[in-house]
Amino acid sequence: MNQIPHTQWTELNQRYLTIRLQEVCRLLESDKTQDLLIDFTASDALAEQMSNPPALVIVGEAFGLSSFEQFILLLCAGYEFDGHFVQALTVFQASTKSRPSFGVAMRLFKDSHWSAITPVAPLRHWRLIEIESSESLVNSAMRIDERILHFLSGISYLDSRLKGMIRHDQQTTILAPSLEHCVQKITVSWNQLDITNGLPIIQLCGQRDSDLRSIAQSTCQKIGLIPYYLDAEDIPRESSEREALVTLWQRESILDRAALVISGSNEHQSTLNNFIRGLFSPCIVIDKQPIDIASKPSLRIDVPATNASEQIMLWQNALGEKAKYINGGLNHIVSQFNLTAQNIAHVSQQMETAVNSQKADLSDTLWQQCRLQSRKKLDNLAQRVRGQANWDDLILPVTQKQILKDIVAQTRQRYKVYEEWGFSKKSAAGQGISALFYGSSGTGKTMAASVIANALQLDLYRIDLSQVVNKYIGETEKNLGRVFDAAEDSGAILLFDEADALFAKRTEVKNSHDRNANMETSYLLQRMENYCGLAILTTNLKKEMDTAFMRRIRFVLQFPFPDVATRGQIWQQVFPVETPLEKIDISKLANLDVAGGNIRNIALNAAFLAAENNEAITMPHLAKAARREFGKLEKSIKESELRSWG
Repeated sequence: MNQIPHTQWTELNQRYLTIRLQEVCRLLESDKTQDLLIDFTASDALAEQMSNPPALVIVGEAFGLSSFEQFILLLCAGYEFDGHFVQALTVFQASTKSRPSFGVAMRLFKDSHWSAITPVAPLRHWRLIEIESSESLVNSAMRIDERILHFLSGISYLDSRLKGMIRHDQQTTILAPSLEHCVQKITVSWNQLDITNGLPIIQLCGQRDSDLRSIAQSTCQKIGLIPYYLDAEDIPRESSEREALVTLWQRESILDRAALVISGSNEHQSTLNNFIRGLFSPCIVIDKQPIDIASKPSLRIDVPATNASEQIMLWQNALGEKAKYINGGLNHIVSQFNLTAQNIAHVSQQMETAVNSQKADLSDTLWQQCRLQSRKKLDNLAQRVRGQANWDDLILPVTQKQILKDIVAQTRQRYKVYEEWGFSKKSAAGQGISALFYGSSGTGKTMAASVIANALQLDLYRIDLSQVVNKYIGETEKNLGRVFDAAEDSGAILLFDEADALFAKRTEVKNSHDRNANMETSYLLQRMENYCGLAILTTNLKKEMDTAFMRRIRFVLQFPFPDVATRGQIWQQVFPVETPLEKIDISKLANLDVAGGNIRNIALNAAFLAAENNEAITMPHLAKAARREFGKLEKSIKESELRSWG
């Protein structure tokens, strides 16, 4: 017989269920009950026409229900669906209490058996029905679970009791070849076994969570499973709640052919193991580090980072014809931005609006689009520093300035040296670029970082280490990890202020706090070394820094307190060309013993004083602003000198 298209399955399922309920209703209205033979011809014929089996058949086969147990489901469903059914049931029970009981089912159906109502039998184990045990078990009313009731009618959805913990996040996945290879490993492993008899837990370990999720989702799509997501920290600690979650999830997995993707954590390893122990549905655990899953057979797959050649291939496929106008520019892109395949596709779509086909224009547009795409995560964790400072704004000795330019060159040429020239194969050390800027407050450390960011056309993010360091063991590493994880895609420049909060000397480890602080420092240095971009530490107190840690930093740069000549240069450049000035004596201003940051504060405050009076900036305005700045610094100022300013 020809099958009816799947689009009509819901309508036919409703008809099938109606016929089966009518069959039960005829039993209720008959005096013979168990002696009456039910005619299944009509419902069986309808089932043969359906593209998939009726929902009642699916539930019966999936949960191993006997014919008697299926009739109990129908009896409970009829009470919810059909008013005429309720009337017939009321008459049959000779009671005003119309909800069906197990005793009614025993009287009504052939092949009845007491075991159907036990807690370990499918109806109650899988919570297909609930017993309202206000009376004896045989006389207690039975209620069909709402999720199952709707499923029988052809409506499927995630059980409302699972919402808030388990979520569905279906997205289009595009994978690099190395990630596709991981998918193939899982599908081969799972296809060799029967899902209903349990599968090995898959562990996906890798640095980028989005790649792990894409692999899990792609695997589910290939096998025909629906992926749902659960965070390990959301698994209940209390055993009864956890077991209830396992049962409800197992039921969902059976009904909808669903797989569970768990974001793991070593902190919650015990709870995760207890949860997994009861699962036999497909399950994938994703985390940066492997977790000891002792409770079930598991297959661990270490997910590699997408390499540069794969990234270029993804860009070429996504950009299409536009790729030929960028050519070598893609090497520059992949050396800086480590985007997922989905993000590459999104950026390429944005490039469709680029109307100019000139190579330089397209390369710059692509670069800026990558910056916009990759900054989303980091904006929530760190402060983006906005500034337009350039090399001319930075007043430093020649040696220091050259070191800053070397930092720019190394950041810009990472791809050529490590990938094209093969240095990545020769050295097992990380390819990150780290720098320490030290010097008094206001000597230009943050400005130098801003100049570097503008020279490289990268975002600069400031992280105050004194705020990141946490008194609870492990929290500092977790906070730092979030920042680096979010920054990986963008290769943004990370500026860690107040480095002495973490790098202070500990020549003698006296307690667990000191040991933990050393571990946190080592963790930060390790992440800096492996970071795909530039990470800068700043401190006002270099002498407090542990030299053992400083040896692992590639560039160490002092920002000297400016001498008179240098302060004169700063004063020469501090006023914008549009600023009205009158009789400004740079030589007198240069004698103020303050750093460049303070000079900028004095100039700005003087500008506001002059603007309020609708005047040009004069030396008296600057004298007043200088007094305020020195007062803020709690430093004395020579009033005799200021009086000569007018």
